[in-house]
Amino acid sequence: MKTRTFGLSLSAYSVIIAMTFMASIRLNSINMNETSWDVLGYYLPLPATFIYDDPMMNDRAWIEKINNEKQLSGTLYQVTNNDEGEPMYFFLFGMSLFYLPFFLLGHGIAGMTGVPMDGFSPPYQYMLVIGGLIYTLIGLLLLRKILTRYFSQGIAAMTILILVLATNYSHHLSYKNLETVNILFMLMCWLIWSTIRWHEEYRFKQLWQIGVAITLMALVKPSEVIAVLIPLLWGVSSFATLKEKIRLLWSKRKHLIYAFLICLILASPQYTYWYIKTGHFLYDSYKNPGVGLDIFSPHIMDVLFSYRKGWMIYTPVMILGLIGMVFLFRKNKTLGWSFSIYFLISFYIICSWTEWWYGAAYSCRPVITAYPILAVAIATILTRLSSTWMKASIATFVVLCIGMNLFQWWQLMAGIYDPYRTTKDYYWAIFMKTEPPKNGEYMKLVFRSFEENQPWDDRERYKHTRTLNLIKGKPQWTKEEFTQPQLRIPFEEITGKDHAWIELEVEYKTTDSVFSDGPFLVTTSLYKDQAYGYRAPSLTTITDTINGKLIAKYRFMTPEARTVKDNFNSYIWNPKKYNLLISSYRVKFYERKD
Repeated sequence: MKTRTFGLSLSAYSVIIAMTFMASIRLNSINMNETSWDVLGYYLPLPATFIYDDPMMNDRAWIEKINNEKQLSGTLYQVTNNDEGEPMYFFLFGMSLFYLPFFLLGHGIAGMTGVPMDGFSPPYQYMLVIGGLIYTLIGLLLLRKILTRYFSQGIAAMTILILVLATNYSHHLSYKNLETVNILFMLMCWLIWSTIRWHEEYRFKQLWQIGVAITLMALVKPSEVIAVLIPLLWGVSSFATLKEKIRLLWSKRKHLIYAFLICLILASPQYTYWYIKTGHFLYDSYKNPGVGLDIFSPHIMDVLFSYRKGWMIYTPVMILGLIGMVFLFRKNKTLGWSFSIYFLISFYIICSWTEWWYGAAYSCRPVITAYPILAVAIATILTRLSSTWMKASIATFVVLCIGMNLFQWWQLMAGIYDPYRTTKDYYWAIFMKTEPPKNGEYMKLVFRSFEENQPWDDRERYKHTRTLNLIKGKPQWTKEEFTQPQLRIPFEEITGKDHAWIELEVEYKTTDSVFSDGPFLVTTSLYKDQAYGYRAPSLTTITDTINGKLIAKYRFMTPEARTVKDNFNSYIWNPKKYNLLISSYRVKFYERKD
């Protein structure tokens, strides 16, 4: 029996409260750089196609000009290169499909109001944010449908409010609602709801929706293709039920083929683009050797309990979700196996990403995709609370989690909590505090600047550990493009800590009076011989004349090492083949004292 007040159910009121809360925050925080950083990469195909006549991204010049003017991204990593060095989109087209209707609305408003129709003026920013809120609402409405299918109105309402107020959901679906988790949450809800309906009616309209939801999830985030496990394993809990599922799918094989063709058509712009740009229908455009999936080196404990970004540290209410998954697995055979297997595989993949803290995210951002599943698990726990003391204990825990979540969220917005550098010492120094401690900078992880030349303001905290001179024999004049010798040393031999400072000092002579286009002093890290953290200042910009000698000096902090086996590499690149005599090539290493 549904509980209703003024014609609305309790779960409907919870959705209204949740959306009012998030929309009021989001609409008061719109800025004119919404399409920046990763969002720029998701959004790029739209202005490229509809405004700049460059749908294939054959020319970087126009976006480089816009980026220089508007400062949307520190580096234009959103445009990568194919194997021939030609520019192409870094991200897939999934997010741009969801931006499209609101981009077109913004484009129309820009034309009617006389503001620049450049894809980045205020109408575009506002309409994209409004679009993000609409997708959030759709996700919540679908979640409500799922919860009320299995639980009472009161349980569904409490679960929705716990999800919104006590987890990082509210941050990423309000301030960050243009990022992938907003869309993935909605698509996961759509997938689960369509799966429920198909297993009740076995109608084609639900089957093609299952396929479309999975296809769109994969176009937004390729690893989410594993969501196919949810409908495939739905109702499977034994070998006997697995055989029944196979017979069922075989009996619906025509519908499966039709649904597959719809998905193929939906994905066709992506694989057609890949084929045109690379000659392959499937292509990995995520070319960043410094970050990737290391499936055999998961960071499970860091993802769960690190003070830098640990899920259980910043979103402890999800302990209920994890306990609920156990109950769901044991008590509900229809949902338990499919939900549990998907969640475990998904979480393992999340932990296997080398940048396991996921940038400036609050708590563990990517696990939000699985929150519809965890919401069902939380609701399962809530229905099993029989005694008064258990209800009181869980209620107290939830209220404390809501208070802590909202306060820490405020700390993030106020710049007190640092999403990149928080340590255990710093976390407890700011715990429930409205101001950071005076010595807070010294408690944090090292500051890594996005600038080319990072200042070294705390040099006194480092000690010199070793110096290498690469010049062993008598120097000889050379015009080689890649001069010898070269330095190649594993990160683990440089330091046992997470970073080190390196100083390079090169003494050289030349018979050429003017340098242009080099030579360059190259420093880079190598993961399986692929470069990341690449720097190459021209010798002319870092050279001083000291006692009549030309001495080039350069210092930098090592990037986040993907593995301790990665090599640090340094050499002089001489593309114009100037005549050089390198008489000294010293490399000094510095490590933190504490």
